[in-house]
Amino acid sequence: MSKRKILKQQCKEIIQLNPTERVWQMPFFFALAVGFALSIAAYYDRMDLGLIAIIGIMAFVYTTNTPMYHRMAVTMCCSFGLCLSFLIGLCTHFFPAFSPLVVG
Repeated sequence: MSKRKILKQQCKEIIQLNPTERVWQMPFFFALAVGFALSIAAYYDRMDLGLIAIIGIMAFVYTTNTPMYHRMAVTMCCSFGLCLSFLIGLCTHFFPAFSPLVVG
């Protein structure tokens, strides 16, 4: 297969829209939340804090179309996992001796 055909096929796959079972409000409110957090961070000239806020917003992405009690539990677990991974990264930043234990 020529490089041109491969490139054309890859571009088609990137642009292709797949059907989804999610309601349209989910990506809209996700984009709104990310945009709001970054706008406030840009206003105060603290993009580092805005990027950390986006990590918290990412837990919202993992919710599925299930009953409310299940969505709340999944969001709670994802938020806990994100906080825990942030804490582990923070600990390895302040105590580099812990890095080999965390990584391997």
